[in-house]
Amino acid sequence: MDGDTPSVPARQVRPASPAALWRGVGAFALLRFAGDTSVRAPIPYIIFIAAAFGAPPESSGWLAVALGLTGLVSPLVAAFEHRIGARRTILLSVGLFASGCFALALAPSFPAVLILCVVLSLGRSLVGPQAQAFVADTVPFDRRGTVLGVLELAWALAWIIGVPAFGVLLQRVVWWAPFWALGVIALLGAAAVLRFALTTDHTRAIAAAASAGGVREALRNGQVRRLLAFGSMLMVSIQLVVVVYSPHLVARFGLNAEQIGLASLVLGLADILAELLIIFALDRIGKRRSVLGGLVLMAVGVIAFLLVEGTLAAAIAALFLVFLGFEYAIVSSLPIMTEIMPTARTAVAGSFNAANSVGRTLAAFFALPLYRAIGLNATYGLALVALAVTVVLFTRLRVRGD
Repeated sequence: MDGDTPSVPARQVRPASPAALWRGVGAFALLRFAGDTSVRAPIPYIIFIAAAFGAPPESSGWLAVALGLTGLVSPLVAAFEHRIGARRTILLSVGLFASGCFALALAPSFPAVLILCVVLSLGRSLVGPQAQAFVADTVPFDRRGTVLGVLELAWALAWIIGVPAFGVLLQRVVWWAPFWALGVIALLGAAAVLRFALTTDHTRAIAAAASAGGVREALRNGQVRRLLAFGSMLMVSIQLVVVVYSPHLVARFGLNAEQIGLASLVLGLADILAELLIIFALDRIGKRRSVLGGLVLMAVGVIAFLLVEGTLAAAIAALFLVFLGFEYAIVSSLPIMTEIMPTARTAVAGSFNAANSVGRTLAAFFALPLYRAIGLNATYGLALVALAVTVVLFTRLRVRGD
């Protein structure tokens, strides 16, 4: 059985009031901000972090790999929820994340930094699926895009606030200072999630309403497998762009860490604009049309960057289109992801995050070597090929309701 449409009703565990929903979403958004910043903000600065230990620039790509690889454990969140409960799973994930952040101050070498980044990223990877499942369990599909857009503001703010702040702390204090700040924010976010989102009554209701759907069952679903391939290829495409643009701008225009942060601030505005469009328009336009429109805009941006990359302002403008298109496409796909197999939402969300991690990690591993071996044009050409495959995969996805 391909499982193209859900055959059983989804679990629905709604908060007592809209105010309770928004308090829960806000709590998860704060926790997500810490985790998302830990993944996004270091990427433009990986060559500076490596340099703090005397590591060569070509080894800096391993930091992006360390931050992204552990997304592979995201599917385990469903098993943890089943065995120890959602609240204890949050405590476990935040404990790992904060411990990794604080321990970086004691790292004696660049390999030790990589190991600790794996630890903190392990914790971060368990939070996203729970946040997405919380929204899907409490909001009907026809209004889910708006609420998920609000939740995903954490991802956008991780760039527009997190990246510049990371650069300032790195350059003016010490390279590990931003991670300490993120550890503190994560602890505050966890307290808010336990207080406002994953309350004892709410998690008991979810446990009573949920089916036995898990990762193995989800992976038997043909639509889920297409979804995972879509996510992985989309991440390959965007990561080839993201990992390469910073070293390229440094080499081309001689930018320092704070200037890269300011350029990234402009790109963060694209994320904010995308989330606002999603909040106010996604459920009206439709999820499928929104995803495809975002993918097309992303391709236009990549092509424009190749045509105008000799001018800094034009290059930043082209990257703005890339970030806007990507963010609009990926967040527009989340409501579809939550409805492909409603009886196993946490498992599907975890698997989707893992597939995204595979794409990000592969691209992070090869991006800088490719850039140095074949140049900017060829590397971004491969990003466009991956994007074309992404479009084909998405056109084969079907979900009831959109």
